[in-house]
Amino acid sequence: MNTRIESLDRQSPEAIEREIAATRESLDSKLAEIESRLNPRVHLDRWQARLDPRGHMDLVAAGLVLAGSIMAVTGLLRSRESATVDDAAADELMDELDEVVLDEIIVCE
Repeated sequence: MNTRIESLDRQSPEAIEREIAATRESLDSKLAEIESRLNPRVHLDRWQARLDPRGHMDLVAAGLVLAGSIMAVTGLLRSRESATVDDAAADELMDELDEVVLDEIIVCE
């Protein structure tokens, strides 16, 4: 005979009822946990929380700041490159102007 059944034979009816109630409560809590795990609404809420952009706004803001910084540095580098080209062109014009002025001074003398 099973030891579990033998122990029930020796218990009072009240003790058996308490054990049944405890077992029933344990089963209720386990069933509630299983139900919550299988509830599609719970899974949907979890996925929505994962995909919610408000939870990731700090990363989005950091990314935008980084992108803006990269654009600013790129623009600065381009403006310096074009300024260098313009300075070279300006230097060439000044040299030509100097030659013309010198030629005019020589002609005038």
